[in-house]
Amino acid sequence: MKEIMNFLPELLRINLVASFVILIVLAARLILKRAPKVFSYALWAIVLIRLLIPVSIPSPVSVIPNTPAASGAVINSALPEIEFETLRDREQNYYESQNTSPEDVQVYVSRTMEPIVYLSLAWLFGIAGMLLYSGISYLKIRKKVQIAVPLRDNIWIADDIKSPFVIGFLKPKIYLPNNLSEQEQEYIILHEQHHIRRFDHVIKTLAFLALTIHWFNPLVWIAFVLACKDMEMSCDEAVI
Repeated sequence: MKEIMNFLPELLRINLVASFVILIVLAARLILKRAPKVFSYALWAIVLIRLLIPVSIPSPVSVIPNTPAASGAVINSALPEIEFETLRDREQNYYESQNTSPEDVQVYVSRTMEPIVYLSLAWLFGIAGMLLYSGISYLKIRKKVQIAVPLRDNIWIADDIKSPFVIGFLKPKIYLPNNLSEQEQEYIILHEQHHIRRFDHVIKTLAFLALTIHWFNPLVWIAFVLACKDMEMSCDEAVI
């Protein structure tokens, strides 16, 4: 827990710089609105690197402002301490109140928690929630493709899915719904194969990892959604 508390200020610093990069990419994305989506998609790689690699390369010329390293002391001074009473404290306080004469000063027993502690706990609970959601979703998808029928190579047909997708990290497989026409099927196969050639399934996994770590930042959620959108649109453009 102590290591996490020490890392949290550095995480906030990384998040601040990444937020600035996201705003730059959003502005560039508007400028490139009529350009092929592959350019917008490529820009999100900068954001992903900033979120996952906490290493800054010093440069005499930079549009990213220098941010001083945060510290636990800064966080603790900015937020009040949380005071709480445990069950044992409550029993002791009740005993003292019943056995202390009015003229004596009663000593109230309680405990305090530094802000860095409960911020660290909140961050960990958020990560746990994201991982739990991801794990449940993965198990549901796995259950749906248990009775999939092979079409050819790494392409499978499944009855209980509504849209095509790719599963697998090292050996990805393409799963298609069974209600596609032959023309739709061939187009979607080309689309999914392009995703695999471009390692989009790996990039999307890394993007979700970054989202899991930085779940508390709304800009990271916006970046994840728009990056996925640009990924799909650039893939459509390549196939067409």
